[in-house]
Amino acid sequence: MYNNNLEYIKNMLLSYNCSTVAEYENALKEIIQYIALLGLTRTDFFDKAAFYGGTALRILYNINRYSEDLDFSLLERDKEFKLEHYNEYIYNELLNFGLESEVTTKSKNIKTDIKTTTMKANTKTQFVSIDVPKNLVNSVHRQKNILIKMEVDTCPPLNFNCESKSINIPSYFKVNAFTIEDNFAGKVSAILCRQWKTRVKGRDWYDFKWLMQRNVKLGFNHLKYRLHDSGYIENKEKFNLELLKEHLHQKVDNTDFDSAMQDIEIYILDKESLSVWNKDMFHILVDRITV
Repeated sequence: MYNNNLEYIKNMLLSYNCSTVAEYENALKEIIQYIALLGLTRTDFFDKAAFYGGTALRILYNINRYSEDLDFSLLERDKEFKLEHYNEYIYNELLNFGLESEVTTKSKNIKTDIKTTTMKANTKTQFVSIDVPKNLVNSVHRQKNILIKMEVDTCPPLNFNCESKSINIPSYFKVNAFTIEDNFAGKVSAILCRQWKTRVKGRDWYDFKWLMQRNVKLGFNHLKYRLHDSGYIENKEKFNLELLKEHLHQKVDNTDFDSAMQDIEIYILDKESLSVWNKDMFHILVDRITV
């Protein structure tokens, strides 16, 4: 089984058409994400939590960019939720596919409702096992690691809608996930509320553009709960679509899109698509939001 599954990963990599170290790293990260999700389905995890965020858009809807982390929201608030109970299942699933890793949940020094598990695998070791070309393997530092975080919000803003979504890689299974409309709400909330000291998170803007171009309606009710929960708005009942667009237009005016493009370009497959990015384009998209 071990050897057969490792061969399966090698065959999966062929579909990515990798030619650089970064491309192999992104592809392997994504394969690990798929396998970790499969491991979680061996448990009761998806009875308690839902998948959302950029990686959910990539895996469930095939957005044209890679993503780093696996994000989840509990269905009911539970600050005593033990994420570490699921580490063994993820570790065993990765090992079953021939991928040696460390799966650990660390206590944080600061109080937070976000529980985090980290999956770590040595890049060079994994590259050798999946037959990455030797010249690329030799260029990787022996201490370099592939890192993927799995984050669970244990006290999330609620009033979101979920659905069961099918995944066919590495085998057929189902996960519980936010609807795409409420995933959109999470992206808009991130654009408005996320604080970054040095670089704009272009991934949020990329996802916003992708969702708008596919005419996805915004899960406005969930957005209001997220913005109220974060303290961004005081009265969710008075917050309407017109006010939202005013806030987003102001955010567009204050965003450094050159910095945003630098953030996203290493994760996307079609870098030429960034050539159209400018404030005017995002203002037009904001005006087109529907609920």
